[in-house]
Amino acid sequence: MLDDTAERLLARHFAGNVRGTRESAAAVLSEFFDNGLDQLLVPEAAGGMGGGTLDAAAVAYRWGYHAAPGPIVEMLLLPALAAEAALDPDRTTLALLDEACVRSGTWQKPAKATSVVAPVIGEAAATVLVCAADERGRLALARFGGDGMELRSSLAGEDVALLDLAALRPESVQATEASFEAFAARGALLTACAILGAAQRQIEIAIEHANTRKQFGKPLGKFQAIQHRLAEAASEQAVAQAAVRSAIAAQDAGRLKPLQWQAAKVQTGRAATTVVAAAHQILGAIAFTEEHVLHHYSKRLWTWRDAWGREAELERRIGAQACAQGAGLWPWMVD
Repeated sequence: MLDDTAERLLARHFAGNVRGTRESAAAVLSEFFDNGLDQLLVPEAAGGMGGGTLDAAAVAYRWGYHAAPGPIVEMLLLPALAAEAALDPDRTTLALLDEACVRSGTWQKPAKATSVVAPVIGEAAATVLVCAADERGRLALARFGGDGMELRSSLAGEDVALLDLAALRPESVQATEASFEAFAARGALLTACAILGAAQRQIEIAIEHANTRKQFGKPLGKFQAIQHRLAEAASEQAVAQAAVRSAIAAQDAGRLKPLQWQAAKVQTGRAATTVVAAAHQILGAIAFTEEHVLHHYSKRLWTWRDAWGREAELERRIGAQACAQGAGLWPWMVD
């Protein structure tokens, strides 16, 4: 039902290979909130739907499939976070900081990160909630006001807010009882679902082009090299889908392990890289033109690949965990 609702909402504005206008983008966000889809992860006791990650994943997938505007992951996570921490979500957005920067309720300057980037929800953002960990591994929220916020444009052409953590201090810090690991994992998995949706649509566009575009008297899809590129892209996509499904099921069952969500996010990043390369190679220069839809997907895939867990950083963490296992790599992976 959620998948159908999201599909109907987005297909009205972004059907086929036509990109919507700024007015249609605003209309999509308005319908998203009017339909209550932002309340998916809010507990029923707080007036929400009480859904799990699998429910939100259906919406995130469709959002990616249509390359729809707006930071879907933050739009799904923020209301639930606001309900838990008794915050006003209006003109607020989220940024993840994967460091333990809160000690005894006090903000500590990050040791590694010098800045964070937060996507803007809607027209403007007055507050950025930087989500970090405290010394006990709990989720802590550092509130930054708009005074030190620098608005920029992302690779996908959407507004983002840049915060200089080396120069700014939060207006307030609020601890929650939620697990930072679980929160980061949910954000990573929803981002992975958006990646899967966008990559699936790119594969479909590439197949459509290969079956209709003729070269040397026959469709491109009849050439073995093209078939190999499409098969490689589809194979990576299938592996990523399996990894994400497994991780989401584990999280909703309360038995998610770090390896599962980290590997799922890494694999979707790998799939995105392969799919984008194959699709652009098959379509050629036309895919880079403003009139063609393909590059809208590519830019979002490149953006999401680094969001909620950069591929290289997660690979490093997986490797460090593997090296720390005394029983060997294979027993650790299948445990």
